Amino acid sequence: MAPRVAQIARTTRTKAAPAEASLAAEPRLRDSDLFVILLAVCTGMLAGLGVMLMDDLLVLLHGYISDLPNGGHISDSADLPQFRVLTMPMAGGILVGAATAVLRRWRPREVVMRSRRTRFSAAGCR
Repeated sequence: MAPRVAQIARTTRTKAAPAEASLAAEPRLRDSDLFVILLAVCTGMLAGLGVMLMDDLLVLLHGYISDLPNGGHISDSADLPQFRVLTMPMAGGILVGAATAVLRRWRPREVVMRSRRTRFSAAGCR
């Protein structure tokens, strides 16, 4: 059986180096391959569940806004009033703009800062 990373990195306490002995590596849960795989599986399952919920919510919203019958699709309804056809995209744009304004006020700077110099430039790739 191959030793784990935490077992390889473990140091023994000696009298000569007490400062280094306090930095001894302890076994960690994230060093376990099985834990990382289970974490990835759980993350993927939660992401898939989130996508399914968002899809169901979108179908419900389409049905409510377009006044569709149960199980109907927007492309099936040719008799939508022209007022709804014109106002639905405008209302969506207003909602996106309002959400953007609220997020900018709540978080005034970018999450990932842009660097002034890029690592690779078009001039450097010849």
